[in-house]
Amino acid sequence: MKQFLLFIPLSTLVSCVVPTVPGLDFVTGANRIGIDAVMVNSSSNTDSDFAVGDNFGFELGYFLGDALEVGIDTDFSSQSATGVAGDSTIVGAHVRYYLQTEGNLRPWILGGMGTVSDTVSDGTVFRAALGVSQFLTEEVSFDVQVEQQYFTLDNSDEVDVVNVSGGLSLTL
Repeated sequence: MKQFLLFIPLSTLVSCVVPTVPGLDFVTGANRIGIDAVMVNSSSNTDSDFAVGDNFGFELGYFLGDALEVGIDTDFSSQSATGVAGDSTIVGAHVRYYLQTEGNLRPWILGGMGTVSDTVSDGTVFRAALGVSQFLTEEVSFDVQVEQQYFTLDNSDEVDVVNVSGGLSLTL
């Protein structure tokens, strides 16, 4: 819980202190490359409310219009989806819709699905997220998101995970 409470002032500090610019207008055919790290996660299969692991991910996106992005992503975790020690890898696809396409602060929603390869079992993951991109330069943004992941594993386990993550994106 302490990590989550520290995350709020950090994101506020970045938003208020770091000089920002409006950022490029998104156009059809633009690309976005992103990297993120999970700051806080909560799983239905762990005893504690919040557990911090070394989770990180990569995203590649392609804009179909000025607000709609489709892409592929992968996430790596040192904790399996079921909360036991081990590794977990997610490979999937996503659709991101930007609610605002101009300015330096751009909120968005995301939906996606993919496959998970886990120490315990393999399966399917469904994702839904809310986030915001704060542009630091015309091409680079600091992204913060809250994401719900629902895992259906081959061994009949069903796991809900909530992640709060932050990262950087480059729009080309």
